[in-house]
Amino acid sequence: MKRNFLKIFILVVIIAGAAGGYFYRMKMTAPMPPVAAGPAGQKMAMPVDAAPVEGKDLSVTVDAVGTLSASESAEIRAEVAGTVTAVNFSEGSPAKKGDSLIEIDGSLIKAELMKAEATYNVRKTTFRRSDKLKSSGYISSQDWEQSQASLQEAQADIESARIRLDKTKVRAPFDGQAGLRNFSAGDYVQVGQLLTTLDAVDPVKITFSIPEKNYGDIKAGQKVSFFVDAWPSEAFTGEVYAVSPRIDQSTRNFDVKATIPNADGRLHPGMFARLNIVISVHKDALVVPEQAIIPQGDDSFVFVVREGKAVLQKVGVGQRQKGIVEVTSGLAKGEPVVVAGIMKIQDGMPVMVMGQTGRSGPDKNSGAGTAP
Repeated sequence: MKRNFLKIFILVVIIAGAAGGYFYRMKMTAPMPPVAAGPAGQKMAMPVDAAPVEGKDLSVTVDAVGTLSASESAEIRAEVAGTVTAVNFSEGSPAKKGDSLIEIDGSLIKAELMKAEATYNVRKTTFRRSDKLKSSGYISSQDWEQSQASLQEAQADIESARIRLDKTKVRAPFDGQAGLRNFSAGDYVQVGQLLTTLDAVDPVKITFSIPEKNYGDIKAGQKVSFFVDAWPSEAFTGEVYAVSPRIDQSTRNFDVKATIPNADGRLHPGMFARLNIVISVHKDALVVPEQAIIPQGDDSFVFVVREGKAVLQKVGVGQRQKGIVEVTSGLAKGEPVVVAGIMKIQDGMPVMVMGQTGRSGPDKNSGAGTAP
């Protein structure tokens, strides 16, 4: 008897547990009403946060990457062969135009110059004698011309020796910053051997490429701003001074050059730069916070609060900046758009604005958009 009672008790427990689990699942999966009912049977408003549609000036820019280069750059090479007798510059230090950077032994050239001067003096005397004899008719015109040519040849030898002697002092062709060297005083250098480099770094130049579609947007005088890895949080500015008349057939891009002041010398040739150039400005454009935009396929929507209800409004979007999106159609300035609580509301549902931000993004005129 007790055994039958135990079996019945266990069966009742199992049936009760199954029934309880069924009703619990039904309760958890049942759709929750979007709003609660008020005392009079009316739907209560769903609390949301909203922000007004604002007007801002948006800069339309083109992003690019580029490389810095010196405004003037030269490889300083030996123009005469010989032994280095003096090094008059420090690596990485400034140099003025005309400064003697390196001196090469010119003793042999000096000797050649003395020989050329002596030859010239002899031929000069000979030519004067020939000139007198020609006026008296004692020599032919051919002999006189030969004497004159010999004198000119001697004069040319003097000039050649003087020029080569001057080149034993390797001078800076412009104001700039000297580079490194891999030789010392006493080394023998050959004609054409690289001695050092010289870069003019104030201002510096930047070269970058822009897509063909923006060719008509870029002109000399436009401003550019860029960042370099050495100072990632600081923006440098420059000005476009040249636009290439050719478009690369393989990349469909064209080159642009800009110049940047560099009085403090922090920018150096070869640095990598991330830059943008302003091509237009949208004056008083309507903008909303980016979290207000609801994408649906190729279209965009926002919930705008009108007469206490959330209205799903289709909008056209334009430029995007950090935290904000330009609205080109569908909204008016000052209208509140829902920015928080979007997932809880539906089109036409009563809403109550609990919080309203006074701004929809960064400060006016801050940041820059990207070209469409």
